[in-house]
Amino acid sequence: MSGSSPLWGTMKIYDFDEQLVEGQEAEAFLDTVFSKFAIIEPVGMELQRKGIDRVFTMDERQLYIEYKADRKASMTGNAFIETTSVSTTGEAGWARKTQADWIVYFLPQEMVAYLIPAKEMKARLSKWLNTYRIGKAYNQGYFSTGVLVPIEEIASFSKKISCL
Repeated sequence: MSGSSPLWGTMKIYDFDEQLVEGQEAEAFLDTVFSKFAIIEPVGMELQRKGIDRVFTMDERQLYIEYKADRKASMTGNAFIETTSVSTTGEAGWARKTQADWIVYFLPQEMVAYLIPAKEMKARLSKWLNTYRIGKAYNQGYFSTGVLVPIEEIASFSKKISCL
């Protein structure tokens, strides 16, 4: 949905409920893709608040996973690495607060996912904030901010997986 504001002009305003449904569809798809490699368990609210969406069990080892789906990255060439979730409260974005071991960053238009080591991503965040542009994602009554990191940069330290 597009909206207009004297301050920001015409912009895309995201609807939380629509985003939730799209996110759930992406999660179900990614569960199918990764179930070939791991036993996948959804998590409860306590772990979700820590930025963990799934527990993957592989070779008796458990890994905490956060899923992210980005429908714009294929068009822009940039990943939106969220640093502030809610502008009105200053709540930290997923890149700052995740306690996952890995981020699965899914590009649905390309049917690829990048397996990003979360600790390494966090270690690069300060440099990215000083190097790349900051973007905003507008929601009803607030916006989220994130650094726009080129997909090539993400690919340089992550593993690319075909989801076909």
